[in-house]
Amino acid sequence: MEPKDLHGFAADRPITTIEEDLLGRSGFSTDLANAMASWQGKDSLVVALHGNWGSGKSSIKNMALIQLENISEDKPTVIEFSPWEWAAQEKITASFFEEISKSVGRIDESESGKKLAALLKKYGRYLNTGETVVTGLSSALPLLFVLAALVGISGNISDEDWISNTSSAVLLVLGGWVAALKWGRSIIDNITGNIEATTKEKEQSLRDIREDLTKLLLSRKAPLIVVMDDLDRLTSAQLRMVFQLIKANLEFPNMVFLLLFQRDIVEDKMNDGKQLNRPGIVGDSTF
Repeated sequence: MEPKDLHGFAADRPITTIEEDLLGRSGFSTDLANAMASWQGKDSLVVALHGNWGSGKSSIKNMALIQLENISEDKPTVIEFSPWEWAAQEKITASFFEEISKSVGRIDESESGKKLAALLKKYGRYLNTGETVVTGLSSALPLLFVLAALVGISGNISDEDWISNTSSAVLLVLGGWVAALKWGRSIIDNITGNIEATTKEKEQSLRDIREDLTKLLLSRKAPLIVVMDDLDRLTSAQLRMVFQLIKANLEFPNMVFLLLFQRDIVEDKMNDGKQLNRPGIVGDSTF
């Protein structure tokens, strides 16, 4: 027998079953689930469910997912991706397709599902290779600028050619040393592993993989639904990364993105903390 709450405390947790719904939102959740499950467009569909903190966004999402799970014929593949779990690692973009690949392979064991999982993994690997190089280089740039300034000052003190040449050589050596420290062996191994894997996969270009993904998604009878909750937890830079990620992949057919967030918080972060005073924007819209 569960202990009783003598003081009436209640954790603000979303409901997880339709039977727990006391506010009559199950009907809306059913309509939302049916709308997403029936999407067969040649482009991706983006649905935003927004409202204040504690207004019940996650509860509606949970009931919609239950409705989707109860579909018996042409059931869509539903994947929940939490970008804020990857935010600290600066791997949101690359991890997105890696995580979707794992989920598709686990949920859909059909031949089509296996092919889709493999293609998504390959696509994520390409993105991960590029992101690793850019992230490592970006992290090393500040220290490189400092070193360049110091070497430049030493070169300007004297007009001797040998001092200038020596300064340039020192800068190159120090630059390589900084890059090694910043990137680390794990990142170099990651780059090497990705390159070796991709060369074994018929050396497809990123465009070729996107075309294969498009064909495979078009052949599916039900859409691929990606759910992202708590987007308002992300920083401004991370939010832009997520929205750019979605925008860059809107050409994929039979895909649905369900985004949950508090709208006014996201608007503030997307505008660097400055409120937009444009007519027609409602910051507290709820469902």
